[in-house]
Amino acid sequence: MRRYIGPFLLIAGLTVLVYISTYEGNLMRFRALWFVLSLALLLLGSFLIVIQKIRNQFETKAGEHPLIHADLVKTGEPVKLSLQNCEVKSRSYKEGSYAEANDATMLDALYDPGRNYREAEITQTYIVYKAIRNGKLYKFVSPAIYQDALAVENQIEKGSIHLYINRKNPDQYYFEVEGM
Repeated sequence: MRRYIGPFLLIAGLTVLVYISTYEGNLMRFRALWFVLSLALLLLGSFLIVIQKIRNQFETKAGEHPLIHADLVKTGEPVKLSLQNCEVKSRSYKEGSYAEANDATMLDALYDPGRNYREAEITQTYIVYKAIRNGKLYKFVSPAIYQDALAVENQIEKGSIHLYINRKNPDQYYFEVEGM
């Protein structure tokens, strides 16, 4: 719905501008005000269109499109990952949550506030690969893998984690993790 508002305002502003510039009657007062209003609609519509294009450009850079991933697997430069040419980083944190609230759990919480509280340890592991492309140092970081570092290192040694880099634009890359 949002992407239609900009073009609609642009067309409406253009229509009012053309109508005002060709109108020769006496019924329309404040012709200059209508002229300014139509220019405002034109500018607002143009602004919204530009913002939408920029937003779309950033969304494609984020790599959330599976078609881009499939293209990178087919046409990208495959990089053989090993423990010698990449770095495995891990972090863990504790995340707490409460059990679903109903009458029984609320009464239990009056007795012991920690009774319905669960704490889970979350481990995230990242693969960092650095390489020089086109005379510039690039850092390729995988998305979070929810396994411990030892399991990820074993996957790298087995060769089940692949990195594909766009030959023309190294900012576009894709880590393919098999079996996780």
